[in-house]
Amino acid sequence: MAAPADFEPRDTGKLAAHDQRDAEALTEIGACENHSDPITRERGWPAVCISSVVQHGTAQKLIFMGRAIELARHAVASGSGGPFGCVIVKNGEVVAEGFNQVRSTRDPTAHGEMVGLRAAAQRLGTADLSGCEIYNISVPCPMCLAALYWAKVSKLYYACLPEDADAAGFDNVKIARYLQLPLETQPLKSERIETLHAAALEAYRSWSPG
Repeated sequence: MAAPADFEPRDTGKLAAHDQRDAEALTEIGACENHSDPITRERGWPAVCISSVVQHGTAQKLIFMGRAIELARHAVASGSGGPFGCVIVKNGEVVAEGFNQVRSTRDPTAHGEMVGLRAAAQRLGTADLSGCEIYNISVPCPMCLAALYWAKVSKLYYACLPEDADAAGFDNVKIARYLQLPLETQPLKSERIETLHAAALEAYRSWSPG
């Protein structure tokens, strides 16, 4: 799905303009450039604009979170998916962005955070995102929160709470409660095929970390 022609990245300097103190703290904002990672191109997702912001502090956090919110709005307006967006930053520079694309891709895992993590890993050339911070519109769902741990993301910034997503009709809270139950009592039916346990362990033993 192509991005609407009128989807233009907002001047990041204006996102914190309502707070004069923070606005004055913006000493340098890098030029905006289009970035399309290999996954984005392969799946036909729209390239999004990213900016490098040099000034650190509260104003910078507001800019990054404001951009995540803008991406969430774009996800809804474009019909791509639910109102979720994120910005992934390393050393003060945006390395990737993501917004929910579950509807447009028919991929139940294409949450904003997952899209952003894939783009960041592609751009940095590694699945280890140590040192990266993610600005996410909300506390991630259980799947995406687990993905942040797998990716070794260093810090999460968020605005909305799981209760907010629940009130909007999303299953974040429900799934989190399911995962607290023993596997055999969860709604998802499961069955262990113990006969092939030894063969499965051999596959594990063939793996060499590092």
